Amino acid sequence: LRPSGNACLVQSGASYCSCTGAADFHRASLNFYFPPNVSVAGRVWKSGCTEWHEDVSVLPTTAFLRSELAAQTELKAAFAVPLCKDSRVLAVCIFYSRYPLPANPQMENTCIAIANEVLITTFARSHMDTSLRFVPGDPAAVEVAPSKTGASKAWQRCQAALEVAPDDRNDEHMEQITKFSKGIHFFKYITTAQRLDLCKSMQQRHLKKSQVVMHGTDSNEAIENIWYVVIQGRVDMCVKTHAEGSTYRMCSFKEGDTFAASYMKMFQTSPNIVAHIEAATDTNCIVITIPEQYKAEFKTNTRPLWYEELAQFFHISINEAATELGM
Repeated sequence: LRPSGNACLVQSGASYCSCTGAADFHRASLNFYFPPNVSVAGRVWKSGCTEWHEDVSVLPTTAFLRSELAAQTELKAAFAVPLCKDSRVLAVCIFYSRYPLPANPQMENTCIAIANEVLITTFARSHMDTSLRFVPGDPAAVEVAPSKTGASKAWQRCQAALEVAPDDRNDEHMEQITKFSKGIHFFKYITTAQRLDLCKSMQQRHLKKSQVVMHGTDSNEAIENIWYVVIQGRVDMCVKTHAEGSTYRMCSFKEGDTFAASYMKMFQTSPNIVAHIEAATDTNCIVITIPEQYKAEFKTNTRPLWYEELAQFFHISINEAATELGM
C-alpha cells in the first residue's frame, strides 16, 4: 500500500498472489483507503512498526478493516512491514497466509531479511534507489507535540482549584474550573447546569509512563461512568488480538481527546482479544464522573461528540458507533 498524499494509504497495483483468494482480496482492496492509524495498514504507516496478527479474518473491523473480506477469501495470518527511506515510511507491505500463524519474532526477522535481500537485488539490477529498506521499527518510540493547554495559565489556575477536595471548593475554585472547562471539547454539547455539576466533582489525575489506566477485563459498573480528558501527554489504546500474540497500539488519545472504558468495546469482540488503556508518556488528565441522575440525559446530549471522536479514532459510521456503545 502506498500513500495518497498525506491523507491516506491506498492499495497499489503491485502484488504477488499464489492463490485465487489472494488475487480476489487484492482486487477488492483497490476500493479501500486507509487514513492514518486506521486498520493495520494505517497504523503501520504512522508508527513505522511491524504488526503480526494470527488470524485477521476474525478481528473486528476496528482492528482490521478488511476482516470480512479476508474471511470470504480465506486469508488468515497477516504480517505488515513498513518500507522506509531515511526513517520515512514510503509504503506498507502486508504478507498474508492461508493458515493461522502465531506471532514468531524469529520468523518476523527472517521475513524482513529475505524481503530486503530481494529488494536490494532487484533495485540494483534496475539501477534504482537501493537505500529503501523494510524495517521492524521501534514500538517504544513516542512522539508527542508540545502541549499548549497544559502550559496555559488557565490550566494552572484550574489545576490549583482541582487540588482542593470537591466538598471544600469555594466559588472562586468553581469559577476557575468552570472557566477552563469551556475550552474542553468534552463539554461541547452539555448544558450549563450539567457543566456546573460535573465541574463540582471533577478531579485531576497524573499518570506515569506505561501506567495502565483501565483494563478490558475490568467489570466494575462505576468505571463505565468515568471519562478522562487528556490535558498534557499521550494515552494509548492497546490491544492483543491473540493470547500468544504481541500487544499493538490501536489509537492514541492526545491533548483534548476523551477516552473511557466503553471505547475498549470497539475491539473486544471475542474472548481472545484483550484491550487496555495505558499512558504512553507522563500524562495529566481530568477525570469526570457522570452522576446516576444524568446518565440517560448525558448519553443523549453527548451523542454527537462520541460520533465525532469515534469517526476520528476508529473510522466508523454514526450507526456503527451507536451500536458499539449501546446508544
